Amino acid sequence: PDEGDEAKVGDSKNTNEKQGVSFSHASSPAQTPLQVPNSIPRITSIPYLASSARKAVMHHRDDVFGAHKVIPHVTTENAVRLLLPSRSTSRYGSIISSNMKRVDLPLVEATSTPQGALSPHPPSPIDFPSRCISVAKRLFRRDNTALFVVSALATILLIAVDQIWIGLQDVWMAAMVGYEDIDGDYHPRLFWGKFFASAFRVALVIAAVTVTQKIAPEAAGSGIPQLKAVLAGEVKLDAFLSLRCFVGKIIGTSLALGAGIPIGREGPFIHLAAGLAAVIRKQCFKSAISKRRLLCAGAAVGIAACMGTAIGGTLFSIEVTSITFVVSYYWSTFSSAICAFVINAFLQQELKALGIVPLFSTKFKEVEMGEFTILDLACMALLAFMCGLLGPLFVTLHAEWVKARRKIRAAALQTCCSVFCSKVIFAGIVATVYMMVCWSVGGPLLYPERLVADDLVNPGNMPHYWNAGYGEELHLLLYAVIYFFFTIAFVTLKLPAGIFAPMFVTGAALGRLMALLLSRILGPLGTARVACFALLGGAGLTSSVTQTFSAGLIAYGLTGMEGLLLPVLLVTLISCGIAMQLSHNIYDNSCLLKHIPLLLVPSSHQSLRIYAKDLMEDICDNYVVDSEPIKVSELTALLHAVKSQSPIPVIHSEGHPLLVGSIPHQMLAVLIEACKVAGRQEVSMRDKDVVPLIDQCPLVLNKDANLQKIAFLFHTLRAEYAFVVDMGQAVGIVTRRHLIEFQEDHSHLY
Repeated sequence: PDEGDEAKVGDSKNTNEKQGVSFSHASSPAQTPLQVPNSIPRITSIPYLASSARKAVMHHRDDVFGAHKVIPHVTTENAVRLLLPSRSTSRYGSIISSNMKRVDLPLVEATSTPQGALSPHPPSPIDFPSRCISVAKRLFRRDNTALFVVSALATILLIAVDQIWIGLQDVWMAAMVGYEDIDGDYHPRLFWGKFFASAFRVALVIAAVTVTQKIAPEAAGSGIPQLKAVLAGEVKLDAFLSLRCFVGKIIGTSLALGAGIPIGREGPFIHLAAGLAAVIRKQCFKSAISKRRLLCAGAAVGIAACMGTAIGGTLFSIEVTSITFVVSYYWSTFSSAICAFVINAFLQQELKALGIVPLFSTKFKEVEMGEFTILDLACMALLAFMCGLLGPLFVTLHAEWVKARRKIRAAALQTCCSVFCSKVIFAGIVATVYMMVCWSVGGPLLYPERLVADDLVNPGNMPHYWNAGYGEELHLLLYAVIYFFFTIAFVTLKLPAGIFAPMFVTGAALGRLMALLLSRILGPLGTARVACFALLGGAGLTSSVTQTFSAGLIAYGLTGMEGLLLPVLLVTLISCGIAMQLSHNIYDNSCLLKHIPLLLVPSSHQSLRIYAKDLMEDICDNYVVDSEPIKVSELTALLHAVKSQSPIPVIHSEGHPLLVGSIPHQMLAVLIEACKVAGRQEVSMRDKDVVPLIDQCPLVLNKDANLQKIAFLFHTLRAEYAFVVDMGQAVGIVTRRHLIEFQEDHSHLY
């Protein structure tokens, strides 16, 4: 006990003697032993008690105590002795430590109750009106209000963005695409109509890049890798969630999607919803809800409003934006997605009733589909295997294209061709080449992907433009190849762009092509089964590129047919499993290419053979001794020697370098400055003014801890450093900076 405990107990001596209780000090065994009467005071309000005393209260309060009295001061030692029977005092005396602190217990005066009797106060009846009011207050708390406001405003905003880019697409489609007369004859547009439409699309791409670069360069790309780093707590990225970036993302996304180029909207919509959530929280609900919880809900709202599915959208947002997900956030995330889905269903003009209508609608009929045979499932597995290989190929080509562009840009800057380094000019060149290819091939490449996707995944005969010129099979092949490669070119431009929709359409074209080839070998498959292969191909390639299992759930949500559940899960499982063994997903690959400081958890077996002793930086002579005073001049030299701003270990002595703590680099500078002001030439780490500056519980790793454990520990605890020890002796230090540099140099392990 503290030194003041004995005096405080003595102050209450008279009160305790009146109640028949005498206290003894643990360090004074010669004093009068503890006397516990038959009827002792009952404690009715205990806000805090040490663990041993608390357990004693819970187990012995009803069968030990008798009367309700007030005890002014009770030490933890006496609380333990008081709460146990007298015959058990010597038995439990060993658990009373000399370091226990005094605990003041605010107790309530009550009436006397015989030992073993029940409380004289019967339980009060349930007040249903008060209970209803209490439940209503919980439902309409400020955090729930913030979630609803974000869901409603984000959904309305995303629907408005949809209407803008669809209107822009209708403008150039009216000039490029032909029309059908009353008799059903198709009349193509003339040359100047196609030229105007192509020029208008190129102008939209240039405008999207220009607006994005002028207003907020952070708005370029999908935004998912940056949001993943923010939710992981790696970086702040305040500009990424600023109002300026939010406005730039809206304008850039509308212009880029309006151009009809092969980009998606799931990434920009997630970024927009998360940015709106951050802005609303900063202005109205800063103290009501945590930033991370609201950002998770905003990401789910964005994907639910984009895909039109609450369950698949929620799981997709969790898979692509989180390394580890806080389960307590799941309710708010899922409820926000449902709210966004319902609002989206009411506000979409093309909806006739509440239903699941995401990017496009499907018209499958389970009667036409029939039962799937073993041969059908084998063909679907072959399609999944092909998609599982194409996904890593896309990620690899994307990385090589980015590296090649950087090399070309660096070489051009050293010559007189620096004008080609302009992001706007390069975007115009890529868009012009794409328009020339589309104009040359014709067919479905002249139409937006939202209409093409609707043709691919729906049963029935294909429109006329699929059969004109090359025929349906060759058009499917050309469309898939051209879209596959130009998606890589467009998503690397400095404009808002997603990856889900173009990969889905590409996979759907390949799936339909495979179904047509199988129909030539095995006989007619039926229009419904051909469309089913297209749907499975889209789900498989999207799942392979993003390495998300929820892509299959989104594809299943397009149909709502129970008969398609098994094929969708089979294709998603095979394609995603193969892709995970060959490369990382497109979002983690973007983190590595953009040098976003996101610490990933390695998945390869080789990482199990890389240990902390291979990653650590030796501490050498950069340490502080705890057992003897240190000169201030030596601390100053040590401060300048450690240039990495990493904490400095505090060891017991040079002969026994046991790690006893660490002192941060900034705190050491403060200590040196304080010593200079006080005129002290040396200082001890055990001084009472120095001890608060020392971290006495630093994160410690064994030298044989593998890379997977280290990365998971750093990510879960959000640690910045950890000391490496061997039998308790400090031998090195591992920092987050070291792990990220190792991750960039050995990306094949992740």
